[in-house]
Amino acid sequence: MTAKVTLADVALRAGVSQAAASKVFNDRADVSAATATRVRRAAEELGYRAPVRRSASDRVSVWVVIDTINNYYAPDVLSGMLLEGHAHGALTVVSQVQGNTGSPSPGSKKWMTDAHRQGAQAFIFVTTTVTDQALETARQLSAPLVVVDPVNRPPLGVATVGATNFRGGRDAVDHLIALGHRRIAYVGANLDSTPGGERLAGYLDGLRNADIPVDRSLIVPGRFNSDDGRAAVSLLRRSDPPTAIFAASDAVAFGVYDACHEQGVRIPDDVSVVGFDDGQGGELVWPHLTTVRQPLVEMGRHAVGICISAVQDKSLTPPPVELATNLVVRNSTGPASDKARNA
Repeated sequence: MTAKVTLADVALRAGVSQAAASKVFNDRADVSAATATRVRRAAEELGYRAPVRRSASDRVSVWVVIDTINNYYAPDVLSGMLLEGHAHGALTVVSQVQGNTGSPSPGSKKWMTDAHRQGAQAFIFVTTTVTDQALETARQLSAPLVVVDPVNRPPLGVATVGATNFRGGRDAVDHLIALGHRRIAYVGANLDSTPGGERLAGYLDGLRNADIPVDRSLIVPGRFNSDDGRAAVSLLRRSDPPTAIFAASDAVAFGVYDACHEQGVRIPDDVSVVGFDDGQGGELVWPHLTTVRQPLVEMGRHAVGICISAVQDKSLTPPPVELATNLVVRNSTGPASDKARNA
């Protein structure tokens, strides 16, 4: 039987005292970076696993970084996280990036290190840029990191949770094309983000599949918020306005509603609108919003579940999770006019 690797073995391999090695795994500030690197390299070579750090209440502690909770997407995702945490007796701590003027900034190296000292055992980044420094910090802390709807695509091996954004974009456009629309705008996405780019790819694929020429002037980027939708006023004022708008999120779609009301444009008589998310609000506006439903609660549950499993078994390498979207048809889409069909 192979003897269990101990902290003393790691210290001997690294050429440091056992006390110094212990400081490294407890994230003490009074140890040099060079010593920390030697100790962690020795641990990796020997296959040493530091004891799992527990929160003060002896529960798995998951710390969440989210861009903002002030939208129609975040509440459902966070609800799923809290439900999954409660089901497993885990502690879920949430920090918002937008509007946070304190130091350290949520998601930074210092923030992650401080959180770990306070008992954080795993991290979730939601709709937030994940830097190489954050990934390296998580590795140094031996803390699993899961990314939900990443702004930038993380390297292979990083656990991710998302939805079938390409399929959702394609379904939205196919629905509008089936109604006879040919001038279809795509509004409000951060095209550099993974979800925004994938939805754009689905939009373009749908147009090309129907042999509809791509008009780049109908693609209006944004940041997934309602202000981006209100900017659709410029599209509606054109001599050749779109007869349908695919909004990159429900929040964008609600901004499009505002733009339509301002311009006296009727939904869906003059323009059809499709959103993306099906979070809170789609059935509260009129006409009720046709949208692509993301399984937001399930995405949150999966992210916390992955964290808990990875904390309990450090050898796990969770695969990327991509949950299915589906189109929910309501009242905001309708047939294109005969003139639009023949354009």
